[in-house]
Amino acid sequence: MSVGLALFGAFLVGGCIARVPDDVSFVSLELVKKGEADDADLLKVEFTSSMDLARFATENSYVLGVNAYFCDRPDELVLMAHPFIYWRGWRLGLERTALLQGAQDLPITYHVFLDLEGRQMKSYDQGNPYRAFDLANNPQDVCFQLAGGSVTGFGFGYRSNKAVIPKATIEAALRDLQVRS
Repeated sequence: MSVGLALFGAFLVGGCIARVPDDVSFVSLELVKKGEADDADLLKVEFTSSMDLARFATENSYVLGVNAYFCDRPDELVLMAHPFIYWRGWRLGLERTALLQGAQDLPITYHVFLDLEGRQMKSYDQGNPYRAFDLANNPQDVCFQLAGGSVTGFGFGYRSNKAVIPKATIEAALRDLQVRS
């Protein structure tokens, strides 16, 4: 009886866990401006996945998000990643499920934005503060993962595999900016 109950419970839990993006791969990096009036630079990070992220979010009622951190200090809090994921300039989310239906080429290329610098500030939960960083003057390997939770607040969240933006790639992008200036 207890074995049957355990198997039934495993079936229920296993059925609730969706396949998550597990093939996220860094492709390229480009420096871009935040806006015409703003002289702050952003890193536009292109990555690929064979998963249709808009459909993944819709079918599982997930919020699409990205988390970025320094690879050698994964537990250190930094506010580096902008919260949205884009495909061909369109912000993905629950309302954008039809956009990717025409994307037959796999893997699909997406992009996110990261700040080049950030200041220290209190965290939302008043725990450890977010640390200041300056990639323009102190380039470092940056790791990122797609991550999010359920829109309903129930169920499981998700976290993709880790992708790495090498320090040398950030340095090269900064050199290219200096040459153009």
